[in-house]
Amino acid sequence: MATATFTPTLSTSAPPDVTDTYVHYFGTLAISSATDTYATGGLVCSFAGVKLDSSATPTDVRVWDETAGIGLTYQYIKGSNLTNGKLVIRGQYPDSGIGAGRFPLPEVANALALNDATLAIDTAATAGKLKFEAIFRKGK
Repeated sequence: MATATFTPTLSTSAPPDVTDTYVHYFGTLAISSATDTYATGGLVCSFAGVKLDSSATPTDVRVWDETAGIGLTYQYIKGSNLTNGKLVIRGQYPDSGIGAGRFPLPEVANALALNDATLAIDTAATAGKLKFEAIFRKGK
């Protein structure tokens, strides 16, 4: 198993939203493979291969999952360039046994396979449903 990565693809149905100061890009994120593993500190999410009108790092990236009932949140950690930003995955996990108490949004455990029963990220089920909005300063 390898460490998982996220690959962004711009939406063809939602064009960039341009304001006086920012450009908002919308799209989907693909996961490398459900059998790949999570790495503490987040998984690489490179915008280098995405056609953007910017070479600067995004000021913010918002990620949400439209897959019903998954219960995970995603936090983008800005990198030093377009290639090395990271997405931290957080979730609510039972502390022991089915129906047990829950921890409040801890980071996913290191080396846990994304398709492990704890996470249950199914790349086929999330295909096209893991969405993002990437915000870049205009003219940078």
